[in-house]
Amino acid sequence: MKYQDLLQQISRKNIAPLYFFYGEEEFLKKEALQALYQELVTADQKDFNYALLYGKETSAGEILDQAQSLPFMSERRLVVVQEIEKLGDKAKLLSYFEQPNPTTCLVLVAGEVDSRSRKSEFYTALKDVEVIFWPLFKSDLKKWVEHRFRSQQKTIEAEAMDYLIEAVGPDLANLDSEISKLAIALPEKKRISAADVRKNIFRMYAENAERLEHSVLSRNLDRALLALQDLSAESGGEMQALWIISKSWRKLIVAKEMQSRQASLEEILKKLNIRKYDEKDELKASLPKFTLAELVNKHKKIADTDKAIKSSSQNPLWALEHLLIDLCG
Repeated sequence: MKYQDLLQQISRKNIAPLYFFYGEEEFLKKEALQALYQELVTADQKDFNYALLYGKETSAGEILDQAQSLPFMSERRLVVVQEIEKLGDKAKLLSYFEQPNPTTCLVLVAGEVDSRSRKSEFYTALKDVEVIFWPLFKSDLKKWVEHRFRSQQKTIEAEAMDYLIEAVGPDLANLDSEISKLAIALPEKKRISAADVRKNIFRMYAENAERLEHSVLSRNLDRALLALQDLSAESGGEMQALWIISKSWRKLIVAKEMQSRQASLEEILKKLNIRKYDEKDELKASLPKFTLAELVNKHKKIADTDKAIKSSSQNPLWALEHLLIDLCG
C-alpha cells in the first residue's frame, strides 16, 4: 500500500499487527511512525508499550521477545525496528510473519536494500504488509502541503502553494520547516497568500534559487558558483541546489528538442511557462550555446552527482561545484 492508505487505516483505528516500511522518502516514514505512536502509545505508558530497536544492534530473538510481550494497561504495543536490512538472523522471524501477535504492532523499517536481496524469502514474506514511501508526485505533494497547513489551522492559496514548492523544492523536511516558520510568523493569519510567503520567509532563499536557475540557463559559471555558495548556506541547501540544477537542465532539453522540431520561441516559452522578460531573453540567448546531444549527455552527470552525494561521504558542495563546472564551463 501507499503511505496515504496507511494514514487512512490509522485514522480509522484499523491498525495491522505487522508492517514493512520501504522506500527512499524518509520524512514520510517518520510521519507514519509518529502517527502510529500517537495512536497506540500514551506518554505514561511509553516505557512499557513502546520499543525502538536497530537491526545492526539487536537480534531476531530480542525482536520476537518484544513483539510477543503483552501490553501494559493498553490494548496494543508498538515495536519499531529501524534498519531491518542490517539484521543478521532475519530467517528466524519468518514464522512470526505467518501469525503475528495481534496485541503488538511490529513495524520493520528498511533503509537501502539492493534488488537481489529484495527477492529473498524474508522480503517476499513481507510483500503483503509492505508500505511504499516514494517521493510524492506533484499532485500528491500539493495535497501533503495542504494537509500540513491544516495541521497548523491554516489554508494556503493555490498561487502561494506553487510559489512555496518552487522556492523550497520537493524536499519534505525543508517544506515542513518552512510551513512551521510561516505559522509562527503569521499566528493570526488563517489563509496564506503568495505575498505572505514572499514577504515572511523566502526572499533571500528564493533569490538565491532564482539566481542559480538563471545562471544555469544562461551558462554563466561564475554567477552559478556564487549562487550555489549562498544557497548551500541554507539548511538543506545542497539538495535544493541539485534540484534547481536538474530542473533548469530539463528546461533546456525541452526547449532545444522543441527548437529542433522548428517550434517558435513563443511556443517554447509557453510550454516552459516562462513569462518574465529577463527569463525569456536568457533562454533565447542560451539556446545557441548548447546542442541537444550535449544537453542529453550531460543530464546523466546530474543523476551521477545525486547518487554520489546520497551514497558516499563526498562533500556535497564540492560535488555540486564540479557539476556546475562540467555543465556550464
